[in-house]
Amino acid sequence: MSENTNTNENQNTNIGALWARESRNTNQKYLAGHVKMEIDGEEKTVKLVVFKNNRKEKENQPDYQIYKARPAQPQPEATPSNSDDLL
Repeated sequence: MSENTNTNENQNTNIGALWARESRNTNQKYLAGHVKMEIDGEEKTVKLVVFKNNRKEKENQPDYQIYKARPAQPQPEATPSNSDDLL
């Protein structure tokens, strides 16, 4: 049975997905994914990341914090190795 199938038992609507990840630098575990939202009558996909709230001090503070993901940094283009190729 597919997880995305709505049946009488599951009337919830799937609006996105999250994947477990681990930071290469700090080994911090987090979730990354996307949600689909209707904004100004148009369906848009918003990328997000979810981190555990390590600063939680009180029960009424959230266990996790959700952030809109930063756009991917463009990779620098390779420069020609020979200056004669520029002409």
